[in-house]
Amino acid sequence: MADGFAASRGILDETDWRGFENWDDIAKGWPPLDSAVRLRGLASDNLPLVEAGLWHLMHDLVAEHPNVHPATAPAVRYVAALLTEPLPDVVLKSSSDSRLLPLRAHLLAWLEAALRSVNDASVRHFVELAGFSPIEHPDSPWHAVRQVRPQVFDAVGPVLDALDPVVRRSALAVAVMLVQDAGLEDHRERVAAGSSRLPFGSAGTDRSSDRWCSCFDRRRCWSTE
Repeated sequence: MADGFAASRGILDETDWRGFENWDDIAKGWPPLDSAVRLRGLASDNLPLVEAGLWHLMHDLVAEHPNVHPATAPAVRYVAALLTEPLPDVVLKSSSDSRLLPLRAHLLAWLEAALRSVNDASVRHFVELAGFSPIEHPDSPWHAVRQVRPQVFDAVGPVLDALDPVVRRSALAVAVMLVQDAGLEDHRERVAAGSSRLPFGSAGTDRSSDRWCSCFDRRRCWSTE
């Protein structure tokens, strides 16, 4: 990584990614994930390395609902740091509909999903399934992700003014997840105002984004329910 990636590189270096490995799989002879190496590829100009890093982020560092992977919190911090840095100018296919989207939009989409997995609605759903709250224990992976939401907003906030409307809309979806946090409610009006600058149905958007914008315009929807 070049000097422009000092913040994200620091997160990679300080995190014990090996501690998040599934040692049962390794004992079976499966290779280790080498998260630091793969995630570093997201800052590369080499398209295959970027693709490998994005795949690892989306498929190896998340857990199936309703669980939260222990590596999600440091991965969220890493992706947030990348958003503040000079990402490679590459486009990749969306896994959902094969659209070509800039890397920044892919990273924002992952952040939105990661934040959604620990929001209040997800906590309530977990309680219904398991009979206890996933945020009862201070060392819970849920807590770890929720605690970095202010840091993530600091990274996403400037992207709300991005020139690319696809990136702006992706940032808006993340901002909605973030301002559900009572500690970030002072930013709700700014996020609501940002929606007015994005026309419904613009290229590269989806129905969920349009739903968020509709909620913003009414100034009353700050929940995923």
